[in-house]
Amino acid sequence: MTTYVVTYSIAHQGNREIGEYETMAEAEAAAYAAGAVGEPQHSAGERVYDVAGHEGDDAYGVWITAI
Repeated sequence: MTTYVVTYSIAHQGNREIGEYETMAEAEAAAYAAGAVGEPQHSAGERVYDVAGHEGDDAYGVWITAI
């Protein structure tokens, strides 16, 4: 069974896990609730979202990783 991990990251400050979810829909809802905006970019099988107020700033991101 696939689990989806949602993580909020700020460069040079580390990552903060938002949670683990059973479905992509739950993970996406958690990502948007944590500040994700727009459509994700795909990087090495992960989804990476911009963060509200920091759009286009690569130092901030919300990630969904399937494990």
